[in-house]
Amino acid sequence: MNVALPRSLNVDQFLAWAVRQKEGKYELIDGVVIKGQPQNWGHSKTRMQVFLALREAIDERPSDFYVCGDTTPGRVDARHHLDAGQPMYFHS
Repeated sequence: MNVALPRSLNVDQFLAWAVRQKEGKYELIDGVVIKGQPQNWGHSKTRMQVFLALREAIDERPSDFYVCGDTTPGRVDARHHLDAGQPMYFHS
């Protein structure tokens, strides 16, 4: 199914649009809706390897950064909303 993806949304507009979608995973990047792709084993394996590499690099040096292996969907700022499943690093 092709869905016309809206442009120039803020997070509140994106969330109102996203709950009306019957299927699919979506993220909001710089105000633009991006359709997520279904995950397969190759994707999951790569995601795990990225997480482990980030964790190792951060653990080797004293730092205010940390990495988590999986995230919950959430608002980053007014123009970005990420879906779950991204390995992310943060400055504490």
